[in-house]
Amino acid sequence: MKKLLLFLLLPFFCFGATVELTWRDNSDNETGFIIEFAEAPYTSWTEVVTTAADATSYSHTTAADDIQLAYRIKATNSTGDSAYSKVRYFYTRTNQERNNPESRARTTTRRR
Repeated sequence: MKKLLLFLLLPFFCFGATVELTWRDNSDNETGFIIEFAEAPYTSWTEVVTTAADATSYSHTTAADDIQLAYRIKATNSTGDSAYSKVRYFYTRTNQERNNPESRARTTTRRR
């Protein structure tokens, strides 16, 4: 399988508890993509879904606001899995913060 590149639609934070993921499909023989996530401190990864072949996006609704999340993706087929994509980090924000422009200005995010 070719190298998998993960690109994200949103910049390192999202409002509410839905994270929009998108990636470039560089493989030509995958049967799907396995998406995993972990909450801080990122020690335990959970499989979210295995998408269909040629998928390039997925919306993940989490259980809570105000959490830090990390995502990684790998392609899969009958012979095995690709290496994981780079890990991408998100911080979910509450709806109250979304409606308050001052909180948006004060929010800082880290890129890892």
